[in-house]
Amino acid sequence: MVAQFRLSAAFVHVCSCPCRVPWYLFRLIAVSRSAGTPRLGIEQARRTRHPAARMANRRVPHRVRVVALLVWFLSRKSDLGMSYVLSRGEKYDLESVNLFSAASIALLMAGWLADQSTREALHAALISMENQHRVLADEYLMHSLLMDFVIKQNQKGIAVDLTTAIAKYIRLWSYRPMPDCICSRLAKLVWQRAARRRFGVNLRREWSLSLNTFAHRRELSTEQIRAKATRSRQCVFWLNAGV
Repeated sequence: MVAQFRLSAAFVHVCSCPCRVPWYLFRLIAVSRSAGTPRLGIEQARRTRHPAARMANRRVPHRVRVVALLVWFLSRKSDLGMSYVLSRGEKYDLESVNLFSAASIALLMAGWLADQSTREALHAALISMENQHRVLADEYLMHSLLMDFVIKQNQKGIAVDLTTAIAKYIRLWSYRPMPDCICSRLAKLVWQRAARRRFGVNLRREWSLSLNTFAHRRELSTEQIRAKATRSRQCVFWLNAGV
C-alpha cells in the first residue's frame, strides 16, 4: 500500500473557510492545546528530575528564537515564525501571548532582539546561506510551501503520496539558490530509501499529517440504481400532483 499524506477532514474545512488566522498557525495552535494527541509529543514536556529544570524548559531556547526570527524576516510573516516555535514539540511559556493576533506575535518576537547574542546570530545567518540557523529556516519555509501544495490537493479530494511530495519538494528548491548541505540531502531523497522514509516521517510529525486515503464512494449495483431512480420519479410525480 502506498503511503499518502492527508489532513484531517476538519482541518480541510478550516483551510477552505475565509478565516483571518493562517492555516499553519491555526493547525499548530490546535495541536499544541489538545490533550488527546500524545503521539505528537506537543503536550509532553521534557522529562527532568529537578522541578527548576522543568521550569527552565518552558523558555524558548536561543536556537529556536533565532530560527523563528529568520522565518519571520525571510517570509515577512510573524505568525509563520511563531508556527515554527509551536512545531518544535515543546510546551513553551506563551500563555500571555495572543497567538491569534499578528501584532502580539510580532511584539513578542521583536522583544527577542533585545538579546545581543540573538542579534549577532541573526545577522550572521542573514549574511551566509551556509549558516546552520539559516539552513533550518530555509527548510521550514520550503516545508510550508510543500504543505500549501498538500492542502490544495486535499481540498480537491486527492491524497498526495510520498513520491509526489518529494518531487514537489525538490522542484521547489530548484527555484532558488541552496547551500551544499541541502544539495546533498536532496540527492539522497532521489535514490536513498531510508532518507525518503525519514523525510516522510519528519514531515508528518512537523505538520501533523496522517497517512491514509480519502474514502471512495461505494459503487451501486444495477438494482440499487434502478430503485433510486424509481424513488426519484415517484417524488417528482408527488410534487407535480401537489402543485
